[in-house]
Amino acid sequence: MVPCRYDLRKHSNSISDKISFFLTPYFLLLLIFTFLVESFLVFFLILGIFLRH
Repeated sequence: MVPCRYDLRKHSNSISDKISFFLTPYFLLLLIFTFLVESFLVFFLILGIFLRH
């Protein structure tokens, strides 16, 4: 029972490692893109608040 579970976990780990290896650059690009968009939104929001006053 335990070796079978261990083999299954090892197999799923190799698959998840491949998926994470392929998806990590896209995930980092998405993270940077969302961070830039949020910073631009906050900048325009603060600019609009300053321009109203």
